[in-house]
Amino acid sequence: MGVEALRGWPGALDGYTVTLEAANRSRTTVRLHRHYLTQLRRRHPFKPWGVTTHQLRELMATPTWGPESKQSCRTVLRQFYAWGHSEQLIDVNPALALVPIVVPRTTVQQAPEYVVRHITGHPEPRMQLMGMLGSFLGLRCCEIARVHSDDLHGAARDVLHVLGKGRRERDLPVMNLELLARLHQLDGWAFPNKHGSHLSPAYVSTLLSRELDAGWTAHPLRHRAAQTAYDGTKDIAAVSAMLGHSKIETTQRYVRTGQDALRAALAVAGDVA
Repeated sequence: MGVEALRGWPGALDGYTVTLEAANRSRTTVRLHRHYLTQLRRRHPFKPWGVTTHQLRELMATPTWGPESKQSCRTVLRQFYAWGHSEQLIDVNPALALVPIVVPRTTVQQAPEYVVRHITGHPEPRMQLMGMLGSFLGLRCCEIARVHSDDLHGAARDVLHVLGKGRRERDLPVMNLELLARLHQLDGWAFPNKHGSHLSPAYVSTLLSRELDAGWTAHPLRHRAAQTAYDGTKDIAAVSAMLGHSKIETTQRYVRTGQDALRAALAVAGDVA
């Protein structure tokens, strides 16, 4: 694709998409980037390269967006305009001056045990397995969807190989014997579709949300796994590895310090020699 073809929105979006795909970014990441760039295109439909820093800030200030959405938007804009600059489509990158977004640390909701018991004891075996993978191993919906019998390895076939977000891989020893027995029964995809592949992550999320107790979704199952693992080990690094996080800071948003640990810390701090 020539430089001239990249100067308008259609060519720019297609060219940038090819760059993301060449960098092995996931389809979810590509969709996210195209989503925010489409929002920008709707506001400035003529050319992407005449947009000013102020206009980018106006997009990020969309009233209905929360801090997480604004942060994602900033990341996309900075990467897109850095790409445009590298392709010599612009002389000055207007996204360089976008200041970082302050994202408040919030207390993450974890699925309570009655919700976990409900989904892991579901009358449909498929839903039981989805619930166990989320609650006991902390898998994301995109990871649950791709579970395959060939992912089990080790001498006892008790280690599950997981291809995670950003194509990061991790191996998880399956310690829950009921879950391990269910995985040993697999022959191919755990959750096959009608076309010889696996269910989409979105459909797995929809199924879990539909079958969980009212108001609960799939992701709090992952938070439950994280909090339970942390409560039992106090090893944030191990929990981070379990979840497939690239940064400990991300894991810290999944777990909270219990009152017993807090009291113990304060007792030590208040001990006078």
